[in-house]
Amino acid sequence: QVCIAVNASSHKLGAAVYDPATGVLSLLEDTEDSASFDLAISLFEQTAPHTVITSSKSDEKFQTIVEEHCKSNHITYNLRISREFAPARGAERLLSLSIFADSSTEYAPSTTTSSTSGLKDAYDFMRSRVGKGRDPERNSWEGKLRLGNWGKSDGTAYLCMGSAAALLDHLVRLRATEGDLENEGVTALDITDIRSFTMERYMHINADALSSLQVFSSQQHANSYSDRSKESLSLYGLLLAAHTPLTAPLLRRVLLRPLTEPDVIRGRHDAISLFLHPSAESTVSSFPTRLKGLGGAGRAMKLLGLRGGRAEGGPKEWGALVKFAYEGAMLRESVLDLVSIPGAKDVEIVRKLLGSLEVAAFREMATLINETIDWDASELECRVVVRPRVDEALDNVRHIYHGLDSLMSRIALEISRHVPPQFASELNVCYYPQLGYLITIPLRDEWQGEADFQAMPGWAVQFTTEEKVYFKSQEMKDMDQQIGDVYTSMMDREIEIIHSLRERVMAFGDQIHVALMDCVELDCLLCFANAARLYDWHRPTIVEENIIHLENARHPLQELCVESFVPNGCHLVGGVPTPSSTDVATNNDSERNIMILTGANGCGKSDRLVCGIVFTFDVISPFGSFVPADKAIIGIVDKIFTRCQTKESVSKMQSAFMIDLSQVSLALRNCTARSLLILDEFGKDGAGLFCGTIDHLLKLGPSGPKVLAATHFHEIFNRHGLSEDLPINYAHMQIMFSSSSGTIIDTGRSDDSAENNLDEHITYLYRVAPGLAETSHAARCAMLQGVPRRVIERAEYVTRLISQDDIDQLLNEDLTDAERLELEAAEDVMKRFVAWDLEKWNTDEDLPDLREELKMVLNIRESSAHP
Repeated sequence: QVCIAVNASSHKLGAAVYDPATGVLSLLEDTEDSASFDLAISLFEQTAPHTVITSSKSDEKFQTIVEEHCKSNHITYNLRISREFAPARGAERLLSLSIFADSSTEYAPSTTTSSTSGLKDAYDFMRSRVGKGRDPERNSWEGKLRLGNWGKSDGTAYLCMGSAAALLDHLVRLRATEGDLENEGVTALDITDIRSFTMERYMHINADALSSLQVFSSQQHANSYSDRSKESLSLYGLLLAAHTPLTAPLLRRVLLRPLTEPDVIRGRHDAISLFLHPSAESTVSSFPTRLKGLGGAGRAMKLLGLRGGRAEGGPKEWGALVKFAYEGAMLRESVLDLVSIPGAKDVEIVRKLLGSLEVAAFREMATLINETIDWDASELECRVVVRPRVDEALDNVRHIYHGLDSLMSRIALEISRHVPPQFASELNVCYYPQLGYLITIPLRDEWQGEADFQAMPGWAVQFTTEEKVYFKSQEMKDMDQQIGDVYTSMMDREIEIIHSLRERVMAFGDQIHVALMDCVELDCLLCFANAARLYDWHRPTIVEENIIHLENARHPLQELCVESFVPNGCHLVGGVPTPSSTDVATNNDSERNIMILTGANGCGKSDRLVCGIVFTFDVISPFGSFVPADKAIIGIVDKIFTRCQTKESVSKMQSAFMIDLSQVSLALRNCTARSLLILDEFGKDGAGLFCGTIDHLLKLGPSGPKVLAATHFHEIFNRHGLSEDLPINYAHMQIMFSSSSGTIIDTGRSDDSAENNLDEHITYLYRVAPGLAETSHAARCAMLQGVPRRVIERAEYVTRLISQDDIDQLLNEDLTDAERLELEAAEDVMKRFVAWDLEKWNTDEDLPDLREELKMVLNIRESSAHP
């Protein structure tokens, strides 16, 4: 589970992140953050940590924000004392890691600089100090140089270095609580690499956007006492077709951190195109079997202690390494079959696999293991057993051990000749590891204590059971001395041999890890390719220009839940348009960065277009997958902000409106020209708020983000609100009317006249067309949902008067005679009820029949009274 230590001071942020799946420690150097600490929240959302550690001396506002975020996302929050965040302590802890402490640099060979002067080479002097060609001081110096790549070793990057100190101390404590109490400290941590953590190569997509777009959707277990969950309908569940245990965590990280590097995205697209090539079908179909075979190597390396930790693995883990070598060789052969396809040699994952799957090295490793471990005996004894003829000393001990039965039988026969007859027939010699050789005879009824156990002179009682007594005689002592504790000796020797094997296999640990990570990446790409094949996704064109152009884009999840799906397109250009921004023929009016979508209630503005475009562009494309669109030209986006879904909870001290405002506030504070902002029905409590937001975005000019908004505020589209002359692309969702007989009615008439006839049936076409919709057709939507017709007619009447600014007519409405009589009767009942004197009865005995009294007050006749 991912752990992160983060510290903030004076609006600066430093952090250290540890990912146990890869063993990588990532350091975020001291970086400027906003007053709302948006960068810190983005860091949490992209790393998805299980534990967050902060300093007690960090900014109070920062502590409050982090604590609230952890509570709302069920993250363990750990506030530690400030001295654990000491920068010098962090540099010291980092330099104690094995990747810094163990230098692999070999010194140059010794040469004589001058035979006449007698001066010796400096390397000779260094060798004379350390004896093995390596100098601890030089190793420390080299470690400080390497540490300077991620942070200042002298502690000047105090937030980053301090966070590293707190994180490493936390990992050491965590390791101790898990039972590993060996006093090895930081040096025993399984940290394979240290990298710089930068937000520049990842797109910012916050938790609200991930939830609104249903990227992840976990479904809790039916048992309330279980913390297990399974993935429901989501993009993650749609893509997840993993064949290795590490694929699911990697795919989740890919979805949490969409890329902003065009070359990397194009490289993944090249790989997916290769896997979907008709000539690669038979070869790619063999990949899942190979990946399943080598997937257990990661767990095996951890349990065998090949990359840190204690060696606790057994035959199953050693067998997983042998299988990895075999399946890796077969996978490399399959990858070589792809090379014949044009362009395959240039695909990055192909080059990486051909380089990391070193068949010769893995074959050597598998040979070492197979020549050492006896698989049949290991399976029988449920432990690692060494093969015969691997070690002569072990074979000798085994020979003695396997001959103990016959030897002890002969010795028991010999001893029985010198004991009384009542003992001779039941005497036996046995062997217990660490206790040695013992004489055993049945326990007799007349033996009440140890004084009665003296069966023979010189026999010493060792212990008794319910049925037998065990003695140590001089003969047994001689066997202990001459033969020894053979089983313990055999086990000790086997442990030494397996430890030696582990040391030799450890040399292949880095190669196995690199190859395994490449295979996991291959499995993720296969997930993308499988989705593209199953759901007819196509390759997008990634360009440097700030543009979104989609043709026939679909919602990848919703199209699986409906019988038919109507695709739509979108065209947005951010920043300053250039003639080369796209190969699509467009006019100047379409080169705009804001699109506002209107339409009837229930016409699919959100699901069909807004979320579909966001899915296609924001979520699927940036991590290198194909997209559900016939054609897509996509420029790199740095941030995604959405106001699509309001997650209300009693744990949040905010109303739904305040939550909406906080989402929009975050977007307006952090958006750039490369950002994308999605507004779905923002401003429910006021059309002016929506207009003000759009006006602010328009005033940003070329630095404004690309905006896709959907609204029901049709009254704002006038010269006082949002005029049609503004540089905005207006669009609406098409609908169709039909009469009660099924005849299609021309929809070109005004929406007002169409709204008057409630007998006409509305059909949603789910197609996007230019222009504005003048009404939301709420009355027909209410009819479809079963609202009574009289309510709808009254609502239509009131709405029409309000739109005509004729409220006085509502206030001066005359009542019908029936309504007036009904109102007067109700008023009489109210007056009698208020005048009812309930205090005239003093005691319970004076109480009358209250039911009869109430009938009189309400003027209810006896015939109509209810029991």
